[in-house]
Amino acid sequence: MSSAKSNSPQAIEAADTFTAVDLRQVFQSPPATHGPVPFYWWAGEKLDRDRIAWQLDQLCEKGVRQTVVSYPHHPDGTNDPGDPKLFSPEWWDLFRWFLNACRERGMTAGFQDYTLVEPILKAIGRNTHVPAQLPIR
Repeated sequence: MSSAKSNSPQAIEAADTFTAVDLRQVFQSPPATHGPVPFYWWAGEKLDRDRIAWQLDQLCEKGVRQTVVSYPHHPDGTNDPGDPKLFSPEWWDLFRWFLNACRERGMTAGFQDYTLVEPILKAIGRNTHVPAQLPIR
């Protein structure tokens, strides 16, 4: 892969061999998809568009181009629903705005749901009958 070629993820994956110079170039200037991805905790204080915009600008200034919205959970597995409350109409309006704000800054955003799924799975488990002894075949 020469310096004239792209160091996009597709080009990196498609390359058969790398020279030391190529590897140095990729490590010194990795594609945005290979940078840090911080968890962005949406709990603790009421979410505010101006504050979120400032935070996104701070991330961009430091070269961060990805983030994952996340919610903390309590020891019993329940979540801090945040403010606005998670999945409320106000939350969806804010989340759509947030995705657009990320797009405007050349950022991508993900949503981590493992703390949201656990209570659902526990409820399913409580309502699922499992025979004491499963037949062995």
